[in-house]
Amino acid sequence: MKEVEDRTKMLLTHHALDELRKALKAEGYPPETLLMGGFVEDEEEHEYGAVVTRDGRVFEYERDTRLGATGFMLFQEMTADLETVIGHFPAVEAALYLVGKSSG
Repeated sequence: MKEVEDRTKMLLTHHALDELRKALKAEGYPPETLLMGGFVEDEEEHEYGAVVTRDGRVFEYERDTRLGATGFMLFQEMTADLETVIGHFPAVEAALYLVGKSSG
């Protein structure tokens, strides 16, 4: 749970995540309404992650993090397929617990 809390705080405050915050807002999900279920970056300047809404909806995303890139390459709801998203981002389970939802 600490991982979710730390990453959520980072989502809300860290300057390196400015573009992610903008992209989430553009999708209609203000960052202050979300918990960060995880994210990873690769060597090709892509970021993959998952966010959880306060009502327990789960979204997985992919975005290009190169200078000048905006928005998401992929942003899809994964609430109906929690097993898959938790397989990619195990902290989603803790995020769901924090919002009062069970992944099981």
